Amino acid sequence: MSCDSSINACPPCTDDPVINTSSENLDSDRFIFNIDLLGGGPQLNELFEQLGCFAWCWSEISQEDADLCAIIQAIQCANDAIRQPATGVGGFPIIGGQVPPLFFNTAQFCQFTCPDGATFGWTFPPNQVAARTLVEANRIAFSYACRYARLRKICITSTPDPACAGQAYTGRLEASGGTPFTTSQGQCPYLWQLVSGSLPTGLSLNQCTGAITGTPTAGGSFVFTVRATDSIGSYQQKVVTLNVIEFTTFSALPDASFGVPYSETLIVNPAGTYFFQFFSGSPPDWLSLNSSTGELTGTPDQLGDFIFTISVETSGGTRCTNEFTLSVVPPVPDPIEYWTMDEASGNRVGEIAGVLLVPQFGVPVFGVAGKVADAAEFINSAFPYTSLSTDFPFERTELANLGTGFTVCGWAQLTDAFQLPFEIGFYDSLLNQMGVAHISMNGGANHIQASGVDAASNAWTLTQTDAAPTPGDWFFFRFWFDAASTTVKLQINNGLIEESAPGLDYSAQPRGSIVIFPDSSFNPGLVMLVDELGIWMPPLTDDEADFVYNSGLGRHCCPFS
Repeated sequence: MSCDSSINACPPCTDDPVINTSSENLDSDRFIFNIDLLGGGPQLNELFEQLGCFAWCWSEISQEDADLCAIIQAIQCANDAIRQPATGVGGFPIIGGQVPPLFFNTAQFCQFTCPDGATFGWTFPPNQVAARTLVEANRIAFSYACRYARLRKICITSTPDPACAGQAYTGRLEASGGTPFTTSQGQCPYLWQLVSGSLPTGLSLNQCTGAITGTPTAGGSFVFTVRATDSIGSYQQKVVTLNVIEFTTFSALPDASFGVPYSETLIVNPAGTYFFQFFSGSPPDWLSLNSSTGELTGTPDQLGDFIFTISVETSGGTRCTNEFTLSVVPPVPDPIEYWTMDEASGNRVGEIAGVLLVPQFGVPVFGVAGKVADAAEFINSAFPYTSLSTDFPFERTELANLGTGFTVCGWAQLTDAFQLPFEIGFYDSLLNQMGVAHISMNGGANHIQASGVDAASNAWTLTQTDAAPTPGDWFFFRFWFDAASTTVKLQINNGLIEESAPGLDYSAQPRGSIVIFPDSSFNPGLVMLVDELGIWMPPLTDDEADFVYNSGLGRHCCPFS
């Protein structure tokens, strides 16, 4: 069998035994191994073909089968040419009557890298190519391996974008290269499979299209491995990370307190770099959102409930939203009673919680300009007082628990040196006084004093000189009994706190009363002003009292305005 040198496919030809197998000389405008790089294979109903050194090779199986046929022909041509006389066409000289040896290739592996860094390789088996040198045999085998590695290379070219927890999602896996299934016959280009790991709960993979669809139920970063397989069994695998974004901050944000700086940072799972913004709804004007950190900040200046939607966006443009509610509430617990004094007139002082302060013995009160809006003016005469107690007709059952701890605070103004405006009394079931606390405001002696006796007849006295008021000036007083420490405490204008020795006992008192009166025994005609007076049980904390004090400005309280 001889070689046809006119097809330029046999030794001593410089080309490989199959047309254009050089991986360094890709001829994109021709069929390469009869495979159109754009079309992907022979035309419909045609055979795979390759031109050997003395005949055409056709195969119904694969292009590889046809190419190996051509290589076998090349080996046969080489053997035949070597054994021909020196004058033979394409033959080699026989030196010393010896036939030059043939060398068969070793296994050759060639690898290509996809844009994402994934690799795809193909190994040409040993002992398939014969040549005059091992280098030449391996060069041909390596070129063949590279050609097939390139033709069979599959790259997974795109991975799904992040999803949003609780929202319908459609993502897609895409691949290129290899020998896709024939789409014209209704087949999918590749077969997609989940090799390891798990998709987020609520999502599924379409094996035909590579689409990932559904509604994920929880946020997180989910890692799994997918495989794309083509029509001849070549495949590529890729580790995919699918992030499902979810606000882990509860939709009901922690309450904000009126007038108190507010801060709450929104937490997103998984952690990452996001862009936050108000998306819709009605966030309060005082509320700001840090677009980088997701921190909500501001100082509330209005009460109410606010509903708004915040979006979080990835650098790739995926946007997820969540609706939030925020309530602005008073920063102190509800008092058992509170009087603004704004309705003081004649025999009526006014109320917030429903109980009037009523002047006794026909002595009127007057509404005058106060610390906040109006105040109640008390004018001294013989035994006038305004009182609140659990006794009829001023029934207020909560006062029976004053011994478990309470706070009385408000604003007052001195107009003379001697006044005794407040008395807090405790009584047994027979109305015998079991304990009492007096708050005396003595401007002339430049101090404010609280004194009393507990149920066990233990006397105590507190003297506050740190911020003693001057007659004509408004001052804020806070007096409270702390049942936990068994002490009474006195504070003026949020200054130093005077505290009694521990061991006081005001428990088990079935009754209690609050009495407000100018002391007639010293200065008849003396005038006292009281504004924004409240009673809290249990005692206010320092922060709560500081809010009511409002940096010395005072404020309407409960409800706040």
